[in-house]
Amino acid sequence: VRYQKQRYLSKNNHSLTRLNSIIKVFPDSKILIPFRDPIQQAISLFTQHKRFMTLSEKDHFISDYMRWIGHKEFGPNYLPSFKNCQFDVYHDINHWLEQWLMFYLDCLQVKRRNKNSILVCYESLCRDSAVWQDLLEHLDLKQTSSTIFQEASVKELPSGIDCDLLIRSRDLYLELCRN
Repeated sequence: VRYQKQRYLSKNNHSLTRLNSIIKVFPDSKILIPFRDPIQQAISLFTQHKRFMTLSEKDHFISDYMRWIGHKEFGPNYLPSFKNCQFDVYHDINHWLEQWLMFYLDCLQVKRRNKNSILVCYESLCRDSAVWQDLLEHLDLKQTSSTIFQEASVKELPSGIDCDLLIRSRDLYLELCRN
């Protein structure tokens, strides 16, 4: 323990792809797996992708910098977490929704294999302050400042959503909420 600390917090989406390795190295750790409504998350990722594509066209340093730091979640350096997908066109909302589905199918399996993994629904945090308090208690943490969670405001489905993909994503979301 280099810094004589008892806790380590990492907010890194790529860490979720390495959960099995993290669990092996830190078997007693408590791992939070946050998730959002699949449509909200897909819209957010797709919006960021388009934003970084546009910014990178205007300033090539942005693309270079993102590549240097290994950021491949969206933009011109984007590499999907899951390949061989039905929706492989990055400028299609269905691609981002399918990535969400595949990602959280994996996370659910990790949760089922590891008793210390905790699925955390963002919408539940926004709607019910008791969820936040329960999480703090479970982690043996004290709240030191006010915390405000604000739900996303996109209410309409984007056009062109694949109905089967939407149903499978919503079903998985409900299953994640129950776990």
